[in-house]
Amino acid sequence: MFIKHFKLIAGSLAFLLIATGIYSCLPDYFDLNKISDEIEISPGIAAPIAFGSLSMADLLDELDETGYINTFDDSLLYITYSEEVLSFPASEVVEIPDQQFLEFFISSDIAIPSWLVSGMGDTITFLKEQNGDFQFNNNERIDSIYIKTTNIGIHVESSFKHTGILTISSDFIIIDGEPFHEVIQISDPDGTFVHDVNIPLDGHILYFDNSDPSGTYLPLKFKLDLINSGNAIDPSESCDITMDFNNIQFSSIFGYFGDYDILQENGSVIVDLFSESLEGGKIFFNDPRFALNITNSYGIPLQIELYDVETYSTIEDITTPIVFTGVNPFDIAAPGMDRIGDTAKTLVNIDKTNCNIDLAMQTSPKYLYYSAKAITNPLGPEARDNFLTDSSTMKVDFEVVLPIDVRAGGFSLEDTTDFNFEDEVGSNADMINYFRLTLDAANGLPFDARIQAFFADQNDNILDSMFVDDHFILSANLDANGKVNEAEVYSRTVEFTGERINTIKPTTKIFIRANVETKDYDLNTFVKFYSYYTIDFKLKFTADLTINSNDF
Repeated sequence: MFIKHFKLIAGSLAFLLIATGIYSCLPDYFDLNKISDEIEISPGIAAPIAFGSLSMADLLDELDETGYINTFDDSLLYITYSEEVLSFPASEVVEIPDQQFLEFFISSDIAIPSWLVSGMGDTITFLKEQNGDFQFNNNERIDSIYIKTTNIGIHVESSFKHTGILTISSDFIIIDGEPFHEVIQISDPDGTFVHDVNIPLDGHILYFDNSDPSGTYLPLKFKLDLINSGNAIDPSESCDITMDFNNIQFSSIFGYFGDYDILQENGSVIVDLFSESLEGGKIFFNDPRFALNITNSYGIPLQIELYDVETYSTIEDITTPIVFTGVNPFDIAAPGMDRIGDTAKTLVNIDKTNCNIDLAMQTSPKYLYYSAKAITNPLGPEARDNFLTDSSTMKVDFEVVLPIDVRAGGFSLEDTTDFNFEDEVGSNADMINYFRLTLDAANGLPFDARIQAFFADQNDNILDSMFVDDHFILSANLDANGKVNEAEVYSRTVEFTGERINTIKPTTKIFIRANVETKDYDLNTFVKFYSYYTIDFKLKFTADLTINSNDF
């Protein structure tokens, strides 16, 4: 019985950790039920029955199934709640519109002296150059596109009643390392020639001329060799050329990508710590924060802006807007041209130095709502060295960070365990004159606890209490920074005599109740919880028995 009862007391030392989102059973090596019951008890026996050291790290190993609890490099514990805002590849953000270029050779182009004086069978050459205006939607000025997949579609119609050769070329379209060059035979002299061809550009390159600030151009050359058939050229006749680039998918793209709004999202983070389960207790965090964790392999300068940020407390039914006093929007790091394929990381911290998050968290909010938007090239066209690959991705995680540097109090906590005195002790109770249970402890945790345990019968009637008054476990001593610098050492003995033993014989369960708070809670003192904090204990059992040989 007494071993089980001590287990309750030791277990109650974790109650404040409940208040800060931490709750655990003792590790297996502190399970006092595992102590051997093969002990010969003789008159006047005194024996240590348990000892150990329980650290915050031990508790974390047992309790952290959710992954909310972590440690900083300096071992300070903190609670995090996160939400992925978005994760998307550049190929889903940057879309290259379909392109179509038109060119004509008309009768006025042909009415030149060399044609007019030519005879039947003579070949006359006509040349044209065109800067195909490559259209984008967001003020882009592109230097080059490494094509993943697309085709050049060429459609030619000639109503000239002459045969000939049409050559289309460009030094800005590179296929297998060579400039693009396509020759089309105009083989029908009756004026109804039609020809279509699709040329795959998969794995090849488009370069552009963007020296003119008004746009992005693809220079093209057209050469028409007409063979004089002796027929006249009417004003209505022409050779029409259409070039299409459809469904352009890139493997990489370089230049200036303009002003995309690549993110327009809203969402929320649920802070499970602040729920109705606190039951009247209050937790105040000294340094609450929220953060944006951004990983970015876009080679583009970016900014992200937060707006409509607020908290909502279901406990107090209060909405608190988060008001920024510092920088917003925030710059996002991007890899440079020498780091294509790499990822740049940005951590945007928002805390009490640049907004009112500390006041908002005092309302015990369960939800933090936010909206976010991101734009490319916030400084404008001078950012010319942009790049993207089809695997470029930006991922944004929104995170609430609560370092366990807290004031916590007002928690009244209870637990119940089944314990049948008669089953556990039986007739041995008649041999005991008295027994004492002594607990020596060194509390290296920064909280005070008032603990009491009650013996109750099957009708929940209280028969007796473990302690004459509430057992007061003092907090460890703190330095000026709210950090434990010395454990609080104490010893407590509980004695049961024959009369008290008779009183608790009908016990079928034990209630344990505790009021817990951080050290100097009423003085507005914040305390820090580190993973290496420990509470050390030693439990000693002393008993005096009267043994009658007739009982054997």
